[in-house]
Amino acid sequence: PGSIAAPSTGTGTATITGLAVGDVVSLGRPAGLDDDLIFSGCRVTGVDTLTCYFYNPTAGAIDDGNLAWDYVWFDGA
Repeated sequence: PGSIAAPSTGTGTATITGLAVGDVVSLGRPAGLDDDLIFSGCRVTGVDTLTCYFYNPTAGAIDDGNLAWDYVWFDGA
């Protein structure tokens, strides 16, 4: 995710070629993700688009930049 202000929610998107609405993606949290940032889940929001949801409960912004996430993709077709 990009920078998420405090305290607030934010989103991050990823492009995964071949995703379609109705598919399910499960993510593995990367080891480098800030311990205070809460990963709330993800969903396929469009063709080739995964949207992930985060919450920052701290008193300052959190910006973890680009991290590599592991994922499993279940084709809903």
